[in-house]
Amino acid sequence: MDEITPVRPEDGRENVRKSVIWAGSCDHDSKRHEVIIRNISLGGMLIEMDCSTKRGDTLMVWHQRYGFFPGAVAWSKGMTHGISFVEAQGQVRGHFKDGLRRLGLEVEGATEEGAGKGVDQG
Repeated sequence: MDEITPVRPEDGRENVRKSVIWAGSCDHDSKRHEVIIRNISLGGMLIEMDCSTKRGDTLMVWHQRYGFFPGAVAWSKGMTHGISFVEAQGQVRGHFKDGLRRLGLEVEGATEEGAGKGVDQG
């Protein structure tokens, strides 16, 4: 699962995306839900979760190694949810510590601009 999707400004993507299969959890509507994180970038992540969401819902996704990621639902289709990070990219980078290069997220062409960009529109 080492697929890296490059920056594609023509598709509205401003960040490199890494395909992953990570277990995590998500706090949404005062409940904790188990999630599978399917891909991640400095702008957001794609998760699978057995919970209904709607565009704009706020939530907090947790991963054992990288901690908490506050986000907002960009889109939702069934159990698949596109999450845009609500923190600035500098803060998001801090979650990954030294893992950015190892994950392939710190590559030439990735932008430094705000968060919340580059989540596929399902």
